[in-house]
Amino acid sequence: MSAQAAWSAIAVAAIALPCTAVRADAPLPPRSEWHVSSSSTDVPEMSTKFAVDGDPKTRWGGAFSANHWLQLDFGRAVDVGGVVLRWDSAFAKAYQLQASDDGTQWRVVYETADSQGGVDYDFFPHTTARYLRLASLPRTADWGVSLFEFEPVAAQDAPRIEGLASRQDAAEAWSTGGAHALTAPPSHDATHDVLVTLPHEFATAGLEVTWSSARRNRATKPSKVSGSAN
Repeated sequence: MSAQAAWSAIAVAAIALPCTAVRADAPLPPRSEWHVSSSSTDVPEMSTKFAVDGDPKTRWGGAFSANHWLQLDFGRAVDVGGVVLRWDSAFAKAYQLQASDDGTQWRVVYETADSQGGVDYDFFPHTTARYLRLASLPRTADWGVSLFEFEPVAAQDAPRIEGLASRQDAAEAWSTGGAHALTAPPSHDATHDVLVTLPHEFATAGLEVTWSSARRNRATKPSKVSGSAN
């Protein structure tokens, strides 16, 4: 799983599969109402439309040097909590996911510089937007990419994180950035628990956690990831 969390304490992380509770968010419209465009397409056989057709055998391909992008227009404002990128062999190591209300003014909702290709699960704090964009960075070594599928994740379907002390949206921990302290344990020797709830099943081999420095005068204990289906 390429999404990373930077937490500033030793902990036990737990994954709970799937949960029936949902948020009252604006759902995604049917795929037939989506409109996709891009700044570049290699050949008709790798047309932009193939990036969102739901077919794992088709693919979009195009340039991905500076100022290139793939853009999805939902036709109306929706609540989004992530994007799943299914790369072909030519993937972007560094990129941004951007959101917009009008297709003109863009805000960065996710950024990475260390994609490993394959399947990227990119989650971010719930945002309301009409447009989503996969964009190259201003300075990038990527020249061209090939993508099997660009799959937006509705906010109500995005994983939720519990156990962080920050008052900010815990989903910020999916992106690289500053460390996130955990909530205080009930006793001095108790472990910290971070609960990741997946409202729906995701095909994943595990959870990658990037730790900050260990607590002073405390040995760093190995993390343990467990899962359950509720």
